[in-house]
Amino acid sequence: MRMREQDTKTAGKVKVSSPNQTTTNQPFSMSKLTFPIPLWEGFSPIRTEVHQHDLTIHLSPQAHGICRCGQQVAAIHDTSIRSIKEQPILDYQVTLSLPIRRLRCGDCGVVTEHIPWLKRFSRLTDRLVRHAEQLLELLPVKHVAKLTGLHWHTLKGIDKQRLERVVTEPEWGKVRRLVMDEFALFKGHRYATVIADADTHQVLWVGEGRSREAIRPFFTMLGEHCNYIEAVAMDMNTAFDLEVAMHCPNAEVVYDLFHVIAKYGREVIDRVRVDRANELKADKGGQTEGETGPLGACTGRIRSLIPLQSDHSFRSKPITDSVFIRSI
Repeated sequence: MRMREQDTKTAGKVKVSSPNQTTTNQPFSMSKLTFPIPLWEGFSPIRTEVHQHDLTIHLSPQAHGICRCGQQVAAIHDTSIRSIKEQPILDYQVTLSLPIRRLRCGDCGVVTEHIPWLKRFSRLTDRLVRHAEQLLELLPVKHVAKLTGLHWHTLKGIDKQRLERVVTEPEWGKVRRLVMDEFALFKGHRYATVIADADTHQVLWVGEGRSREAIRPFFTMLGEHCNYIEAVAMDMNTAFDLEVAMHCPNAEVVYDLFHVIAKYGREVIDRVRVDRANELKADKGGQTEGETGPLGACTGRIRSLIPLQSDHSFRSKPITDSVFIRSI
């Protein structure tokens, strides 16, 4: 009766330790946990080892091994321990210490057992591979390597397998408009070329180099479908233009507007500015009202030349005069 009264009095109260009182944390063992779902089918954790941010989980088989033909086999030829990388748990990089058995199957002979969550000869669980694939869709390989603890080349192989599975073969007969561009490799003086379908945005081909010889394999691969290409968008790379003209006789070349304006500025506006500035060196009274210096004096001249095509013709057929003038 006194114990019940004491429990009633202390109910709802929080015990606060004094500042001088020290508390000790009891070691926590994952081996005492029971998982409501089978994390590793056919195996159960028996003990764990923690070293800084690395967690090793030792597994033990729960039943007879399963042969790759589907039969359960009790006869074991031998057992070897293999270290398998698992998906990280909280802040820990997880490694499984997995006993893999070789079975004596009456039909197949001596074979390695089938493990549903582990590919043959793999040292990565299927769960970790799926986790890495999800990250690779969003992040660079370098960042995923830091998150998962996997090597860069390992992740590159996983990403390549994912792309081969996800990306389908393009329907070459339906390709009508192409987009071509070059990009630098490793921020150096080496370049590669990428060609994509302008309608579906699917990458069709990537090759090292930006010369005519470098991009020719794409048109060779395209074969007779080159005749169906209607337009090709590109920057003002002469190699691209000439190669398209040779392989795609029905294609119109469309230069990207940024490079058109940049080329106009370099070859027309800059030339006029320099010529006019040189003329005004000897004619200091040639400035118009409100304009000072050689650069200011030639402003009116530049403005008068902008709508004109003049002799500096560099535009391709698809870009009409009206479109060009409006873009200025």
